[in-house]
Parts: sequence; structure tokens; C-alpha cells
Amino acid sequence: MKYPVELKEVSDDSGDYWVASIPVLGRHSFRAFGDTAAEALEELESVRRALIEDIYEHDGVIPLPPDDADTDHNGVPGLRISRSLHAIAARRAQEEGVSLNRYLTELIASGIGRDATVRMLENRIIELTRGVKTLSQSMAGVFYQMEPTPNAGKQTDDHLAAYADRAPGWPTSRNAFWKGKAA
Repeated sequence: MKYPVELKEVSDDSGDYWVASIPVLGRHSFRAFGDTAAEALEELESVRRALIEDIYEHDGVIPLPPDDADTDHNGVPGLRISRSLHAIAARRAQEEGVSLNRYLTELIASGIGRDATVRMLENRIIELTRGVKTLSQSMAGVFYQMEPTPNAGKQTDDHLAAYADRAPGWPTSRNAFWKGKAA
């Protein structure tokens, strides 16, 4: 059975190394380390065999791999880039004082994070726009309920016009407000 593997490079007080794990079986139990990605994966295979054998001996249940386990997301994508892009990335990684792999990994992660932030902001703008529309509808009800007096229309229109100066797109009269026409 083929289980999806997580593979990541770690840099801490003990140095730089790789960690490989099988989250479906237990990220902390099914975990191995190595100086290289290949060593970590090789060690993980030994750990996997030993732990699965132990689980079988004790009549334990081993979960099946997820349906999408056929996709080879082992943390080591085959990435082909132009020589010029490779040179630029290598130079920037050197300037940052990190490995090329770490630099590219952080660059990809920041791009994914940026995309998530943009989506979150777009959703927030949509929510705020809906709130403004609801507020406008509420204000329309207030204008409708106002008692007419000889100068009320003039004062209201002047009031709306004053807001139009501060908020482009604000209606400049009660008629414009009701018709949804902006300044």
C-alpha cells in the first residue's frame, strides 16, 4: 500500500536535516530523519515496515491510504526551470544565506499565502459591499418616513449633496437616492 509522505527540510540549533513522515499513519510515530531527502525517505520506509509489522502482531487496525494516494506528493517535485531563472534564484538564495531548495520553498509558500490573503480580502470586500447596500436600504426607509415640511425637501437635498462631496457616487437628492442614481 502506498501512503502519502510529507518531506520537509529543517534548520534548527542541531543543524540542517530532512524529516519524512506518513501523516495518515501518525505524523509523530511514522517519522524519520536524514541528512538528505533520500536518506530520510529510506529511513522512513524502514520505520514504516517495522511499525506496521508491530501493529499486525498486536491485531491493530491500519488505515487504508486515501484515494488520492496514487498522486506522488512526496515533497520532492520534479521542477524544471530555465538556466537564467535558476541562476537568479541561486544568487538570491546565496544572498539570503539559505539553500536554493529552502529559498524556492519559501518563495512558493509566500506566493500561496499571498493568494490566500487576496482571496480573504476579496471576500471581506464583498461582505462590506453587502453591508453598505443594506445600510443604504435602511437609510432609504428613513427618508421615506420623514414628514414633509415646507423646507424638508431642500434641506434633505442639501444634506445629500454635502455627502456627495465627501463620498463620490453618493446620490445628491432624494429622487436620485430613490432611483439609485449617483452624483
